[in-house]
Amino acid sequence: MARTHRSEWWRSAHVNFYKYFFIFAVILCSSGSTVSLAENLPSSAMEYQIKAAFLYKFCLYIDWPPTAFANANSPFVFGIAAPDSFISELNAVVKDHTINNRPVQVRRVDDGDLTDVNVLFVARPNQTLLPQLLVKIQNSPLLIVTESEHGLDDGGTINFSLKNNRVIFEVALDTANQQGLRLSAQLLKVASNVRGESMP
Repeated sequence: MARTHRSEWWRSAHVNFYKYFFIFAVILCSSGSTVSLAENLPSSAMEYQIKAAFLYKFCLYIDWPPTAFANANSPFVFGIAAPDSFISELNAVVKDHTINNRPVQVRRVDDGDLTDVNVLFVARPNQTLLPQLLVKIQNSPLLIVTESEHGLDDGGTINFSLKNNRVIFEVALDTANQQGLRLSAQLLKVASNVRGESMP
């Protein structure tokens, strides 16, 4: 993706919640899914659509070390501990897309199997699973995304929250460094908060 296109997308991160929805609905529709733009769509459904799009976009602004993949042909794997509705939204977003020229797979990880997972997303309803999942990771090159009040303190690298009807996110740069992940300055620039002293 060209630098100009990336900058334009990240600048849109500061629009209000409903504008987010319209922007990402276009992404979802282009991926082959059917999205209703009705204003009475439940807010939880809006959140999942937006967060699924964000989760994919994050990965375009993060570098994983070579050790994160078994070989050059390994897929890029999202491990998801979330309701089925979120998994459906993410599958719609990543359909026919690649990350770092790798095919994308979405896998449920409620059973604790994190083999070959590159991104772990733990939704609020599944937050109690996070401690046992973190035990299996132990500073592996894996992006951990949460959506709880104390997500970064609980071990997340990126944590979603809602503020004034806007989806925002904060970043634990110190955790990312421990995991061997390199986050771009563009990503950090639009985070609501960046924890950690050193900047890439």
